[in-house]
Amino acid sequence: MADYGYCNTSIVAMRAEPSERSEMVSQLFFYEVFTILEDTVKWLFIRCENDGYTGWIDRKQYVPMTDKEYTLWRGRGIAFPKDLTLTLTEKQTGETIRVFHGTPLPVNLKGLIEINDHLWEPQGEIFYRPMSSPNRKNIVEMAKSYRHVPYLWGGKSCFGCDCSGFVQTIYNMNGVSIKRDASQQAREGETVNLIDEALPGDLIFFDNHEGDVIHVGILIEEQQIIHASGCVRIDKVDHFGIFNAQQQTYTHKLRVIKRYF
Repeated sequence: MADYGYCNTSIVAMRAEPSERSEMVSQLFFYEVFTILEDTVKWLFIRCENDGYTGWIDRKQYVPMTDKEYTLWRGRGIAFPKDLTLTLTEKQTGETIRVFHGTPLPVNLKGLIEINDHLWEPQGEIFYRPMSSPNRKNIVEMAKSYRHVPYLWGGKSCFGCDCSGFVQTIYNMNGVSIKRDASQQAREGETVNLIDEALPGDLIFFDNHEGDVIHVGILIEEQQIIHASGCVRIDKVDHFGIFNAQQQTYTHKLRVIKRYF
């Protein structure tokens, strides 16, 4: 019997080691569910249910789940805030919490966010994750809405993200589950042989001199890519890699193009 929990604040840092000074390797959104792999006095070593990613979180920033609650969560529909932030109000207590764009919200048939014994009412618009094939136009438009979001190592929200966290969040909101790190993402999907054959919404990966995949972005139209580098930005891309017009140089070397839907 596994021990489960979920994040009880707007966003939580996942760290490489059980210390506030340790590197942030990823983040959990409010109500992202995880399996507890190790439990210490101050820290939990967890595996995120969404992508299998592991890391340490402060045990003050979670709520335990029973097996029954976990099963109910698995059966719920998932919605996301339409705007950059969304306020949720607890129906009984009036308590509020502000969550971010990209936060997966378990929604019941009445359109309320149902979490264990709590019912939260969204004070704003939500949209449902598509059950059928993703829409490439929606992916491109949503990706563009993140333009100028600052780069943050380990981040995956509209207030700071790294390259792979950015594409993972955009894909997740459009019904496509992919791994957390660029090197992991590059091992999935179907290879597109030529950049001229790539479609908007496909992912393009880039490597370093040792051949390791270190960067990823989303093709938004012919010869343009949106990616997190300093901030989420749009640059030209071709069979050589990403060309930065301001620097007048190639900044990333193309490795592979992948299609997931």
